[in-house]
Amino acid sequence: MNIPVLRFISVLSLLLGALCMHASLFGLVKIPMAPLREEPAHEAEMGTQAMLGTPVRLDSIADGEWWALEMPCGYRGYIHVSSIAVLQEAEALEWKRARRQMAIANIAFLQACDGGSAKGYVPYGGVVEYIGRRSGEMIEVALPSGEHALGYAQDFIDLDAASAAEPDKAALERVIERGMSMKGAPYLWGGTSPLAPDCSGFTQMCWREAGLLLPRNASQQALVGEEVAGPEDARRGDMLFFASPSGRIDHVGIYLGEGRMLQSSGIVYEATMRADDASPEVPFYRRRPAAIRRLCGAAQLPFLRDNDMYFAPESLTAGE
Repeated sequence: MNIPVLRFISVLSLLLGALCMHASLFGLVKIPMAPLREEPAHEAEMGTQAMLGTPVRLDSIADGEWWALEMPCGYRGYIHVSSIAVLQEAEALEWKRARRQMAIANIAFLQACDGGSAKGYVPYGGVVEYIGRRSGEMIEVALPSGEHALGYAQDFIDLDAASAAEPDKAALERVIERGMSMKGAPYLWGGTSPLAPDCSGFTQMCWREAGLLLPRNASQQALVGEEVAGPEDARRGDMLFFASPSGRIDHVGIYLGEGRMLQSSGIVYEATMRADDASPEVPFYRRRPAAIRRLCGAAQLPFLRDNDMYFAPESLTAGE
């Protein structure tokens, strides 16, 4: 048996021991995009993805090599143990208090601290710890694996600043701008990255620009915000939801105004719901909205800043 396998078994034994003692375990995704499976198997359906630095609440080990876990948006599933950096409670609190950076480039590329080889990438929404400013336009960051790397400062924003955003008119335009930046990206069931999102993964990413962390699925997102009476009352930025013949919400897009919407369906593209407005560049979308929700100005929105996986409660940050 080789050394990497022995190390893997040793780490796994420690994790199982911690679980047996009922320790509170917290994890960070340590690869650029981790698939979260519906069952503890590589061939199982991918329900969603978790970007690098996403915090997760670890429940138990399944089939010896899969973490059963919960995402910040409430989605549950299984991620392979090799993709998670495990933190104990004190380490998790330290991470929540640290100065962190969120990737705002669709793909933020990293390089080694010696300025040489590439060091991977951070997709939009991924989180790294800020170490300091380096010469020129670079910053040094710490990855969940414990390694350090350099990234372009313009590709990141302070996580506290990102979470302080409000879903106002200015933020609404950033939401749409983010969506437009993904035009042409292929649809991927369960995808939540700019490289290949599904419909609700697409909208979830876009609304990060307004400081929100929407639920994962379209049917859940259809419960957020305020109800809009009908298409004639829709405003730019409203969420358009579509239903199957059985009435189940199965698709979502963002309304652009004048009968047009932005969606991920096949690819990310702009469509029109007015037949006389259709063109090869903006095709006709035949389905009619089953529900419309408005997030700007709505009450009880799921703000990123209120998520206890990303931020420690004020009672803990105030001092011990």
